[in-house]
Amino acid sequence: MMWDACKAKGRWIWRHRTKTLGGVGIAAGSLEASLQNHPDLHLPGRGVLLMIFGTAVMIVGTYNSLASFFGWTDPPP
Repeated sequence: MMWDACKAKGRWIWRHRTKTLGGVGIAAGSLEASLQNHPDLHLPGRGVLLMIFGTAVMIVGTYNSLASFFGWTDPPP
């Protein structure tokens, strides 16, 4: 029941990984902008959060390119 719902949501996220990562990117940019507006917070540096997000995007893009090149397909539902 609940486990099946979690698995279904996980499959949806995997099939729409680029859309999901785009949403995470928007959230990361908004969070970083919000945190930069608070001078009393000591952050590691401007852009670090977006660099981490950029790395995640690169990993997903590389996987998608390899999957396309080798003809890998997602498992059926």
